[in-house]
Amino acid sequence: FSSPASTSSSAVSSSSRLLSAVAEEQPSTSQENDDQDEDLPTNDSDPTLLKLRHTSAHVMAMAVQQTFPEAQVTIGPWIDN
Repeated sequence: FSSPASTSSSAVSSSSRLLSAVAEEQPSTSQENDDQDEDLPTNDSDPTLLKLRHTSAHVMAMAVQQTFPEAQVTIGPWIDN
């Protein structure tokens, strides 16, 4: 692992770029669309959402480790809910 500061900065920078990309892809909302049912994106239907969730999990793990140095991060598959 690299130092926590450099890893954290790199992850935050990557997350910021990914969040910007996701925001640009989102359609603008209007009052006309409020009455329509919308299908929420899923990991299977939206690869960008999957990347965002994956990156966010890493950022969260680093934040927890910096706040609680005794915390142990585990590796495993994501869960559906």
